[in-house]
Amino acid sequence: MLKPFCAEKRCRVAGSVRRLKAECGDIEIVCIPMTIKVFPAGLFVAPRIQRHQGFIDLVNKFTKVKGEAAGKYTQRMLPEGIKLDLFMVDENNFGLMWMLRTGSDLFSKRMVTDIKDRGYYCHDGYLWKCASHIMVPVPEEKDFFSITGMKYVEPKMRVN
Repeated sequence: MLKPFCAEKRCRVAGSVRRLKAECGDIEIVCIPMTIKVFPAGLFVAPRIQRHQGFIDLVNKFTKVKGEAAGKYTQRMLPEGIKLDLFMVDENNFGLMWMLRTGSDLFSKRMVTDIKDRGYYCHDGYLWKCASHIMVPVPEEKDFFSITGMKYVEPKMRVN
């Protein structure tokens, strides 16, 4: 349902569902919601970017547990009684966040810790170079492994 409102249909399942666990307590999705330019009235007022209203309306149909549809994260309760953790990102951190949100918790913590020895760190959902404090775009998950020189690990093998 979310894909029509996501840039280039960038809406992917993460978490235990992606790791193919036999039992999953929730559904995690990482997506890049579409945005639109809004041109306020006034000759000298700059346009602003806002999240597509269709995306916001769809997310708001589900019972809110926490977070906002216009923010970076929201948790919703689906009609079936399943929790949905929805992470809204952009093209510069999609790959990083998809990897981190796929987990497992121990795997993600290890990734964030191990990259420090390779000259990188994570802050505010983005990958940064330690020496220059320059943000490094990570558009796809495999880019994270390539940039940091780490071996790619299949999601179902990400247990520690």
